[in-house]
Formats: sequence, structure tokens, C-alpha cells
Amino acid sequence: MIKVTVTFAKLAHSWPADIDALLESPYQQTALLMANAGGGNGVTNVTLTFDDAASIYPTNLPQAGQIISHTYRPTAYFPVATFPAPAPPAPVPSYATNLSTFNSSNPNGTWSLFVIDHSALNNGAISNGWSLTLVTASPVPSPVVPPFGMNPNGTFYLTITNPINLTIIQASTNLGSAIWLNVYTNTPPFTFTDSNASHYPYRFYRAIPAP
Repeated sequence: MIKVTVTFAKLAHSWPADIDALLESPYQQTALLMANAGGGNGVTNVTLTFDDAASIYPTNLPQAGQIISHTYRPTAYFPVATFPAPAPPAPVPSYATNLSTFNSSNPNGTWSLFVIDHSALNNGAISNGWSLTLVTASPVPSPVVPPFGMNPNGTFYLTITNPINLTIIQASTNLGSAIWLNVYTNTPPFTFTDSNASHYPYRFYRAIPAP
């Protein structure tokens, strides 16, 4: 994984400075998204995106000014209130304040967002929920399927992908003999399945170009 961004959709709060938000990865890495920002300037239907690469001013949430819908870098003004369980306890010296802390880790698994209001006098909500965007360096590779093997029903298969010329599959029961029998002919790519393989104690195969 090479990048993480987080979005809060339609955030509302009568005193935004009370909001503390913490993101936890499936492997217990943590990063503060916001804490003690916005002062007492209430917000309604604000959409916030947190991105380490935020470059359009303002890049950080204001400590005392009005928060508007925008893309910000994670912003925390200390000290930060203690997150109750099940949120993870703060490490020493404190939680990370950048999303790059998750880079180069495995993104698969359950991500958790912990949001607390550290004052009982005000309230708020993220009306349309939150979303997480993960960017990986490359697609997760599909399992490699070998070009030959046994099917679940006990039959043998052999996959030929090139050259794109008529190809003959031959079979023998003894590598020490010169007896090879033609059992299949086709033009690649194709998969040959030998339904007779289970009838022999040994069965050998080779692919040769058709004359």
C-alpha cells in the first residue's frame, strides 16, 4: 500500500474542537485525523477529506477558525483526550499524525475509525458516514496455475500456450522405450486432459510440432 485517504461526509458539530478522530489499520497502526480543531465555530454538512498530500491552502484544519468543506492534512492540536476502549491506547510519545504511517503495510483486513466528543456540553454527527481510499503499488497477483497437474476427478491436464502451430501430444508408459503414441492434436493455446491416465501405473507426455 502506498497511500491512504479518509473522508467524513456531512460532518456537523456545535463545537468542533471537541472532536477527536483516530484511524486504526488491521495491524494496529494508528493515526490521528483531527483533534482540538475549529474552536467553537459550529459546522453543518461539512465534508472533510484527510490526505497527507493536501496542497491547496489551507492545508491544515484551523485551530480556532471556521472549518469548511476541504481536503486537509491530518491535524491534531495537543494535548489530546484519552480514547476509551476499544480504541487502542496511545503509544509513546503519542499517536502518529500522518497517514503515511500506514504505507508499505498490508491493507487487507478490518479498518476502524474511533471518533469521540471529549465534552458533554456539545454534540455532533457524521451524517453520511466515512469512507477510506487505499492505493496499492500493484494489483494483488492471482494464484499461479501450473501448466500441468491433476484435476479433482483424477484426470491429468497439460496446458500448451505456444507456439501457435499445430501441436501433437504424445504419451508413453516407459521413458526407457521408444514407444510414444499420439493421443491429441490441436493448435495452441489449449489444455489437454487425459481421461486414461488413471489406468496406468506411470504415464509420460511430450508435446511436439506436427509435421
